[in-house]
Amino acid sequence: MRQNDSIQWQQCRECHSTADSIAECSCKSESWETPVQGGRLKSPHVLEIAFVFDNTERSARVTGGGARPAALADKMSDAWPKLPAWSPYTVQQRAAMVFNDQSAIVEDPLGARRAAMQALLGLT
Repeated sequence: MRQNDSIQWQQCRECHSTADSIAECSCKSESWETPVQGGRLKSPHVLEIAFVFDNTERSARVTGGGARPAALADKMSDAWPKLPAWSPYTVQQRAAMVFNDQSAIVEDPLGARRAAMQALLGLT
């Protein structure tokens, strides 16, 4: 599990536990993997900061710089202030905005991993 997967797992778990008691909760995930160090870093924690603040060139040592990260930064910096407008997280759908070269709202993006962890830990 990548660093951002474990963080997204926790974030969506928190949305899941409060979905009945709060008006709206949105979940997000960054599945974009940095090419830096031959891709070894995958999708490291806080990578999204460079994208949200549209600083991919300034953060080229983690984003790699260039057109590909800049295109994602355009999407993320535009979408971030609209977070409440994303599809709200519900226990039934588990919708999350997944940011990558092709970003989309995905229902239960870590569903297979979640189910495996729940089975392993004896959770429902």
